[in-house]
Amino acid sequence: MHEQFLSRLQQQDEAAVTALAEDHAPALYRYLYCLTHDGEVAADCVQETLLRAYRALPSLAADSALTPWLFTIATNVARNYHRRQQLVRWVRLEWLQLSHQSHEQAVVQQALVGQILQQLPLNYRICLVLHYWRGLSCAEIGAIMGKSEANVRKLLERARERFRTLYESDSSSDKGEYDEH
Repeated sequence: MHEQFLSRLQQQDEAAVTALAEDHAPALYRYLYCLTHDGEVAADCVQETLLRAYRALPSLAADSALTPWLFTIATNVARNYHRRQQLVRWVRLEWLQLSHQSHEQAVVQQALVGQILQQLPLNYRICLVLHYWRGLSCAEIGAIMGKSEANVRKLLERARERFRTLYESDSSSDKGEYDEH
């Protein structure tokens, strides 16, 4: 079934391409929104991702995994946007536990997370978002980033450590300011 679908995609069959876009566009949008923090930009990036994918369909390998392939394209589109804007903002990471806080504290903490993510190198941010927000494995992230699984594991380890250091430093310096009980 998968091989038949890939074959139809390689031939740029309209129904197959539409199914591909409909199945993946929402996840691509959420991912790109997380990278750009702008709904219009994210929508434009999804369109650019799908357009690039459509153009590349005839040369798609028969054993390709579609999701990592599309997220690779989306990541490259986001990198191009980042290069043009020299700014990538990251938002809401559901993996951060905010449930035991007041709404105000949660908003402050989300802003802090966004500020810290902006301080990290782009590859660190991509690893953290894909792993914790999208739930992708290191192998899947490696396919998206064009890196080995071991390299992604190391990047993720460094990203977590750097994030943790910045987070602890920033949150401890602001703790007294926001703890009003």
